[in-house]
Amino acid sequence: MIRFQGELGRRLRLNAARVGEPLYCAPNVFRPAEYDWHGDFEGRTLLALVSLWKATGTEPASLRALADGLDGHCNRDGYFGPLFDGKVALEQQLSGNSWYLRGLTEYYKATKDEKSLCRIRTIARNYLAKLTEFFERYPIEREKSEEGGVFGHTLDVLNGWKLSSDTGCAFIAMDGISAVYEITRDAALRELLNVMLRRFLEIDKLALRTQTHASLSAARGILRLYECTKDDRCLQQAVREFGFYREQGMTLTYANFNWYGREDTWTEPCAIVDSLILALKLHACTGKDEYLACAYRVYYNALRMSQRGNGGAGCDLCATKDFPFVKPYNDTFEAYLCCTLRLSEGLYELGSHFVREERDAVRVLFYDDFEYISDNARIRVAGDLFYKREIALEEVETGGRKLYLYLPSYVQNIRAEGVRITREGDWALAEGTGKLSFEIDVHTENGLYFYGDLLLVEPCGATQECVRCTVDGKTLTNVPDFSRLSEKEARSVCCRIPVLFDKNSPI
Repeated sequence: MIRFQGELGRRLRLNAARVGEPLYCAPNVFRPAEYDWHGDFEGRTLLALVSLWKATGTEPASLRALADGLDGHCNRDGYFGPLFDGKVALEQQLSGNSWYLRGLTEYYKATKDEKSLCRIRTIARNYLAKLTEFFERYPIEREKSEEGGVFGHTLDVLNGWKLSSDTGCAFIAMDGISAVYEITRDAALRELLNVMLRRFLEIDKLALRTQTHASLSAARGILRLYECTKDDRCLQQAVREFGFYREQGMTLTYANFNWYGREDTWTEPCAIVDSLILALKLHACTGKDEYLACAYRVYYNALRMSQRGNGGAGCDLCATKDFPFVKPYNDTFEAYLCCTLRLSEGLYELGSHFVREERDAVRVLFYDDFEYISDNARIRVAGDLFYKREIALEEVETGGRKLYLYLPSYVQNIRAEGVRITREGDWALAEGTGKLSFEIDVHTENGLYFYGDLLLVEPCGATQECVRCTVDGKTLTNVPDFSRLSEKEARSVCCRIPVLFDKNSPI
């Protein structure tokens, strides 16, 4: 159990208040029949509510009513939309119901509700297991790919698929199907996942301009399959997919391009959440600190900026060499149907990785005002790296194991009071309780200015919680925190990112 009293706690409370509004409560949450993203909004809402329950320890008041209302809005096989006819697979229906499966599996794990388990098994048998042959011929080469906009829409039928303008969104289902496989260990689903994986790896994502959110959700499904099977090939494929995304799909602010090869579009917090979860879990699976460093960059520069003052999440313009600016995408200031809900999962996943227990050690990976309690450990921490530049270990009980703190090389001139530390690379062995204060290095990296892991921009008077420093004669600060601004204030923000590279040089 972990409880947050600081910045993450504030963000969770903001998001919980937004997701607690009538829009996300039964019966309003159930979409009309003509809505062709079947189960998407309902599933993301269910997943968000369970995520907030796990993150805060308080069950949302609307959760049970949503679960109880499923019977009146699902088909006789337990999922949303028309029954699968065995002739044409609807890409958007499968993508939407993947989020429903994610929400349903998390609800089952939280409640052990047998009715939900029965529903999961029925969907697997009567719908998912019949899709294997369809994924064998999923169209990965198309004469013309109609580019999607803010809201995806259906296209023509090709190879037995009614496709979506959110190119590749069928592979979002690797997330939902792997979550079902984790519970059921159904051999038919393992075969389906194997076929999906082979087809997914055959896609030229730049040529097809696939949706980054879809590809990252697929990668999370691949990583979950590794966690279930310990098949190293799945881990390596997830590593490669995330590496490709970092090279081809990330903006200067560590957010995403909504589609590969379309840098002039907008970011999508759903994909930012996907990338954060992948970074956190790849760090857990591989032990490589490069993924933890990436998680820091994604959270502090992209996800925090995407949260709005009402607790939801919205899109921004893509910061690139050709457009080195931080500016919200005002046409979709809050993506309330999807990103607001995925933010709940992202904040939960971040919080669940603050402390990691190992056989011989306990590691603190992130800092905030929090208390962590398990059967074998109790740790209470206050402070943060970048704003207070102070960490207080107020209580430490690790069951006789060593305590390590993540203190990257940019944490410098450490002054210890009470606690004793020994630096070991980017980690410090800590003994006792007390306080650490320090300085954060300002440096350039890949042609950009950083204060630790905070990307620096020219100030525009838009952030209340900020660092401010002078570099090369420039006064710079961190990217704006839109969660602390009114909508009117946030919409007016346009901060320039100072760059040291020529736009034709590699980042």
